[in-house]
Amino acid sequence: MRKNRLFYQIFIPILTLASISIIIISTFFSFRSSQRMQQILDLSLRDNLQQLIYNIENDLTLLESTLTAFSTSSSYNQIVSNPLLPSNVTDYKSMLDQIQYLEALNGDNNVTYSITSLDGKWSIQNGSLRQLNDNQLSNFKTQVDAINLSTRQIKWQNENGKITFTAYLPYFSRNKNSIAQGSINERTLLQSVDPDSIDNLAILNKSGEWLLTLENFPMSSTELLKTIQETNRSFGILNIGKHNYYFSQNKSNNRYYVIQYDTLVTQIRNENNPLLLLLFSGLAILLISITSFSVAKSVATPITRLTNSIANLSIGKDITNQDDLKYLSDSFEALISEQQQFSEFYENDKAILKNQFIIKLLNNQVSSHALQNRLSLFEYETQQHMMYYVLISKLDYLRNSDNPSVDLWYFGINKLIEETIDPQFIFETTLLNNETQVTILNIDTNTFENSKTKALAIAQDIMAKVSELLKLQVSIGMSRGYNSLDQSHIAYKEAQQALQQKQNFDDSTVVTIEDVAPKGSDLLLSFYPEDVEERIQEEILVGNLDKAKDSLNHFFNRLQEYATNSVTVEIASIRLINNLFMLNQQLGLNRVKEIQAQKNSSIYQRITEFPNIKYIKLLIEKELISPIIMENQENTDTIFKTLSNEIKDTIKQNYDLDITLESIADELHYNPNYLSNIFKKEVGVSFTDYLNNYRLKMAKKLLVETDMPIKDIAEKLRYTNSQNFIRFFKKNEGTTPGAYRQGNK
Repeated sequence: MRKNRLFYQIFIPILTLASISIIIISTFFSFRSSQRMQQILDLSLRDNLQQLIYNIENDLTLLESTLTAFSTSSSYNQIVSNPLLPSNVTDYKSMLDQIQYLEALNGDNNVTYSITSLDGKWSIQNGSLRQLNDNQLSNFKTQVDAINLSTRQIKWQNENGKITFTAYLPYFSRNKNSIAQGSINERTLLQSVDPDSIDNLAILNKSGEWLLTLENFPMSSTELLKTIQETNRSFGILNIGKHNYYFSQNKSNNRYYVIQYDTLVTQIRNENNPLLLLLFSGLAILLISITSFSVAKSVATPITRLTNSIANLSIGKDITNQDDLKYLSDSFEALISEQQQFSEFYENDKAILKNQFIIKLLNNQVSSHALQNRLSLFEYETQQHMMYYVLISKLDYLRNSDNPSVDLWYFGINKLIEETIDPQFIFETTLLNNETQVTILNIDTNTFENSKTKALAIAQDIMAKVSELLKLQVSIGMSRGYNSLDQSHIAYKEAQQALQQKQNFDDSTVVTIEDVAPKGSDLLLSFYPEDVEERIQEEILVGNLDKAKDSLNHFFNRLQEYATNSVTVEIASIRLINNLFMLNQQLGLNRVKEIQAQKNSSIYQRITEFPNIKYIKLLIEKELISPIIMENQENTDTIFKTLSNEIKDTIKQNYDLDITLESIADELHYNPNYLSNIFKKEVGVSFTDYLNNYRLKMAKKLLVETDMPIKDIAEKLRYTNSQNFIRFFKKNEGTTPGAYRQGNK
């Protein structure tokens, strides 16, 4: 079969570029085989050692973290701070269960824990409780002091084939009331070691002591540590005599991992055969030729087919010689796909979107301009001389019921209205929630009386059919008639108001708004702007007094918009005050209570005696909003200051380590962004700037007080290279580190 031009435009470039690349790579390998062998060896050793470090450190870290985390609990502090007598079964069982749970968290690692209370003078070891006298406790402390254990340190040792650690607890507290010990068997840690991949393995602590060895090393631990430290590197290769070693430092705890790989070197040298490289190159070119042919064919065929389709649709246009065929075909397919997806999405979700539109319409969340667009989008038919009524149907006797069938009954009512009432009178029916069914009627009449009579008849018909077909009793609240859907939210509130007065009528009744609030009367006595109250509470929580005052003004403006009766204002004000008192109680604040105790009468009594909006706003602002914000802010400031001080202490103690805000946040159990904002607010500079400035301070101290080389100072302060350190130093001090040292010696 003859291939077209597009096929060769794809096939030839792919084959040419791939073949040239293989030839260049093969040539490069032939000249750099020795160096490449070393790189492969280095990478293999690094990956192998890093995996070993990860596996072993994961076991050791799990051993540490489970116990230190447990020590932060309040139950732990309560138990270890007091004597633990055999009669106190509950505390003993609780502590023993926690220890067994921690051992279980470590899986099959054969981990054991023991805890000694310094204050309570007792010890739990191997599941047994032991009371300690002063002499025994003193001897135990002497053993701990012998290993030079500090209160901010976890000490690891190798004892009789077990890796053990000792630590004062609680780890993150200044008050240390107990000592914990944990151990894990050497064989457990060495399970992840493949004896065929290495000849030997050793772990050194920063003091030059063996923590673990696979076999006896041909040199002492101190000699090995000295040799490693002389390289001034955290990882690398050592060639000592006939032996080859690879080492890596775990910077989080300064432990050194060393593997011996003499056998691996011999294997790699035997595998580095040039003939294999040539054979691989030839096979690769052949494979790429086949792949290029397949790719070119699979790409060119659909593009050609699509191009022909476009040519057939483009009458009078010759597009066979155009160069952008792939671009055109991709664009055409994307357009078709997007149109299909949009159509499917719209048809599938049309009912949901219409329901959301009706809910927003009834809650006054649709502007006049958007209303016309939505009516057109959802294909609603609107005509002149149309009157709109809102009906709300509620089941009698089942309000606030926990019966799981209630929502199904309301769904049945909604479907019954849709299927039995003449569609010409139904604009829309919907369920606002599981206990609210709303029907919007549209009556095409020229007189208000006739439309109202028809709407009332429809409501009574609904009530009768629900009783007949569903055997349920409902009451219906009906609004006044409005000639525009813009006023649907008012009609909805009127229907709500009518239904709220249902207690004054019999069951299965249609209650119109005229029955409970004739035109011209004060409407919506129960109106309450909950959304504005939410904003008031939000501004209180963030401490923004000005915005809280603005929201309070908006709250009362909304009240005045819907009702002018003082009873409405009084009821809403009392509800707002109750909610603010609840917020104050939830925050655990006391200042509001103190202010109220100093008054001759309660705030409720003063509002009732003088229901003036300006006076009420002043009371709420002075006696509730302002005190809550001030006291809450004081508590927050104390917390912020404590967190900032902990961050600064961590920087001062670990400035020469790779510390980050994320690691500190993880240790303190806070979000990094939250800590960043707090630190900058309290200290005035960002975490990074503070860390850099402190390292600069320590750099100047090291330059003046020591003869440490500038390169070593840069490495100690975690700079990637000495040039970066010199540039930073000169930018901030106006001189180089060397000149600064000479001028201040």
